[in-house]
Amino acid sequence: MKIMKISPKTAIQAVVSGVVIGALLSRDYPKAGLVVSACFIAFYLGLTFRRRMCYLLHFVSGGIEKRFLAVSWLCTLYLLVAALVAGTVYNFFLLLALGLDYFLYDKRQRASAGKEKGAGEL
Repeated sequence: MKIMKISPKTAIQAVVSGVVIGALLSRDYPKAGLVVSACFIAFYLGLTFRRRMCYLLHFVSGGIEKRFLAVSWLCTLYLLVAALVAGTVYNFFLLLALGLDYFLYDKRQRASAGKEKGAGEL
């Protein structure tokens, strides 16, 4: 699955990099750090919006991975709203939610690579 021709893992890595840059900026310039982090979080939520809404609409009938991805998207959305309201980014919880996404996409990619490898041996 590609998100606007960017793989989900690459998008997650870009967001994590942006959040780290925002955290480093917030030490000396709190507002600039908040803006950078919020922009990267909003970028990720925008990239994954369509697919995650599909997962949320079919929450009961979807698989466990899709449920985890939908819940982690909602957590990330909550963290964005909380950051904008409180004026500070909760980096630990944000990176925890993005780490869950990365783990699930990595697991899915490895499983699909294993199926392709097994099909080629026949």
